Amino acid sequence: MRTTSIPRVDRPVSVVGFGCWALSGPDVWTSGSDAAGTAAVHRAIELGINFFDVAPVYGLGRAEEVLGSALGDSRDDVVIATKCGLVWDEAGKVTNNLTGPSLREEIEASLRRLQTDYVDIYQIHWPDPATPIEESMEALLAIQDSGEVRHIGVSNFSVADTETALGCGRLATYQGLLNLLEPNAESYHGIPLDYRSFAEVLPFVAEHDMSFLPYSPIMQGLLSDSYDPGAVGPQDVRRENPNLFGPKADAYLHAAARLRRLARDMGRPLEQVAVNWLAAQPGMGPVIAGAETVAQVEATAAAGSWELTSEEITAVTEAAVASFRR
Repeated sequence: MRTTSIPRVDRPVSVVGFGCWALSGPDVWTSGSDAAGTAAVHRAIELGINFFDVAPVYGLGRAEEVLGSALGDSRDDVVIATKCGLVWDEAGKVTNNLTGPSLREEIEASLRRLQTDYVDIYQIHWPDPATPIEESMEALLAIQDSGEVRHIGVSNFSVADTETALGCGRLATYQGLLNLLEPNAESYHGIPLDYRSFAEVLPFVAEHDMSFLPYSPIMQGLLSDSYDPGAVGPQDVRRENPNLFGPKADAYLHAAARLRRLARDMGRPLEQVAVNWLAAQPGMGPVIAGAETVAQVEATAAAGSWELTSEEITAVTEAAVASFRR
């Protein structure tokens, strides 16, 4: 497994990271289960993956619990990045809350679920328009000073809001939506995005000595050799993605098929090509590839054993762009 680095994180991190949304269970993903998720985490570690990205809202606490239990004695051998700012009530209704008292409660709950006394990277999951960024950063810096958080990051922030946060304190990472078919997406699951990953954020993080953490690198399975929309269950969260199940779905399916043919000509699975295309971009940290099963972990982890040539990167980029050229 090739490694990369995150500024000020004191160990190399695997080029391929493990995205833990799929640990939310079968109520969120078609084939998710605690047993399958635990086995996937164990296999990831065996294959050299040491970066795990999770969030409290994934399964309303369930993903953090499964990850914490699965890691066990391996906890200090890995980097855990979790998030904050999305909270839920007894009915499961999720709201944004980045106030100081709420952040204090959130970190304590995450530490309990993860069975650890510190988090390596604590990321603001989404902006909270009702709370000044300065208030949120003050609370996060206090948590960092306590030792419960080692580094702070942001996710889904505009460049302007990220600059405001940087004016308050050091940021290690920026997490955003980025894959071959969504380089500058305007929305995610119907949620408007106030940033454009490829055009705006990648140059910004490089300038400010941060790492970019791309989520949805294989577009929730579309950019893989095994994607089958008919196998996605009715309760699966991917049904809420209009680019997979909506008016644009056919265009994205055809674009993925074009890239799949190119990957086949290279002798590689599409998911590995998609991950390596991202890994080759400047300022890139671990590519956060989600997995429900051991087989899926093995498929994406193998991308860490090879690299695209510069000619292949150009060919993949041109194929992705051409897929939507009118």
